[in-house]
Amino acid sequence: MCIRDRSWVQARELTFLYATTWIDSWGGLVLPCSIGLISLAVTLLGLGRCSLELRAHLWRASSLWEPVHRYASIVQLRLWCARHLAVWSVGWVPLLVGLFFTGSNWYECGKPWLYSTSAYLSGNTAVELAVAVVACVGAGGASCLIRRLAKHMKRRSAGSSPSKVTWREGSIVWSIWVPTSLVLSVPTGIYILATTLPPNDNTLGLSELTLGFFLHGAGPILYGISALLVPPLARLVVSKVAGHYCSNLAVRLMIVARLLVALLIPFGLVLIFNQQCNAFWLRLWGPCSHDRQFDISAELPYKAIAFETGFVLPKNTFQAISHDAVCRPGYRAYGECPRAVVDSLGKLIVDKMLFVACVGPVRSLLINTARVRAAIEWVAHKILRRPNYRVSTSLDAETAGVLMIMELVLVFGFAVPVLLPITVMSFLLHAVAFQVNINSQGTTFEREDQHPVEYLWFSLLLGAGLTAWMFAECEWVGRILVLAGMPVCAVLGVLVAEVVSRMFGTEQDTAEQLALSLLDESDDHDDHGEADSGGHWAVDPRVKNALRSARLEIEQGQMGL
Repeated sequence: MCIRDRSWVQARELTFLYATTWIDSWGGLVLPCSIGLISLAVTLLGLGRCSLELRAHLWRASSLWEPVHRYASIVQLRLWCARHLAVWSVGWVPLLVGLFFTGSNWYECGKPWLYSTSAYLSGNTAVELAVAVVACVGAGGASCLIRRLAKHMKRRSAGSSPSKVTWREGSIVWSIWVPTSLVLSVPTGIYILATTLPPNDNTLGLSELTLGFFLHGAGPILYGISALLVPPLARLVVSKVAGHYCSNLAVRLMIVARLLVALLIPFGLVLIFNQQCNAFWLRLWGPCSHDRQFDISAELPYKAIAFETGFVLPKNTFQAISHDAVCRPGYRAYGECPRAVVDSLGKLIVDKMLFVACVGPVRSLLINTARVRAAIEWVAHKILRRPNYRVSTSLDAETAGVLMIMELVLVFGFAVPVLLPITVMSFLLHAVAFQVNINSQGTTFEREDQHPVEYLWFSLLLGAGLTAWMFAECEWVGRILVLAGMPVCAVLGVLVAEVVSRMFGTEQDTAEQLALSLLDESDDHDDHGEADSGGHWAVDPRVKNALRSARLEIEQGQMGL
């Protein structure tokens, strides 16, 4: 049993914890993540022996400082995000983790991984004030990052003309999609229940095996829903209702579904069912399903007398405890609920991101191999009767995935700092996998359009709200600074992004970058002047030779030759 301090407290104030180890918390991810990383390394080494050119591309794509304009658009986007988050992680992660570890005084013994989060911060005035300052600086850095990302993606989608749907079609699509998203949220909902509900002894009939499966497999399950179910379902709903594919609407459907499945629904269920919040799990507990189960009365062996009046009470029994006191407790204040959110939901997000980083690139490589593509196309042609189907990578789904990952960082990057390096690894490994697919396996892209990057401002608002809620309810020192300073720093971050854009000319690519970009894309696609499926124009051979000459002159000029 772990309690907040050594002083005497009433029994109802005690919080009981099971002793957990790293293996108990993360053992379910060790095997798939190890297999994923080993498979990725073996695949890249095997492909890297094919040609010196491919090995050069792998080295450049894995370098955080290689100019991003050399690569295809989705690789550029992932490298851009990886670089900015890597720079931010250098100072942010060691500082916050050190502060959280130093100020972790909430429990004498607790879950090991939570010492690196804000869940156990308590009882250290200096650390709490320092964390408040770091939170304000983080809000400014996040707003600057969003603004710069919006400019980067605006340049990528320049010239695209998004398809549209009518107001009636859009209403029908959303009326279908919201219930669909709620159904897709069932597995994450069961995961939240599994963190509090006792196995077997519950009114839902959930066994220990079922709860254990969702508790330890939540990360892979969430990845499967986000990557394998949400994109095709979104395309299907839009195509069937509108009669044509509207990528702009499909991306928004994907973003909303992932927001509900990964964040909003689990967050709401933690508030409702967790023991440290409203403890509604007790209403699903077997003994609480029987009325008056805990109505316990005690009988005194003597008569009770009211001292004020001297009146002898007619009964010598009193109620020691009531059913409602056990099965219908109120909201637990004093900062316990925000800590439970970081515990339950933070672990779910870290589980998912670890699986995305380690297994996602391997899936991308395998699904783009010649044999797998041929098998998928055979099924589409022979069984599904779609003779024109060709395997391709949807840039809309990939871009929506990037935005969702950035959203998780914006929401939980403060409470769980280790998310940042995991996200950098995910972006980097996926960029390498995509570059291999383009150069070695002839992967084609489709459906790139304008994307709602402004949605990330809502994600920043959610993250700032979570941070402010923790400071206010946990009564940490610096809560006034956080409530007033985060909005001000966010505005300053936008101004800094504008100044950086004007000073360093990031609004447009320079002529040198454009020439090198055209040359690199022409090396990947040799379609003699026709546009490829990713929307990038291949270069005529005569222009290609001229660009090679210009590139040689540029490189010689940079080297001083």
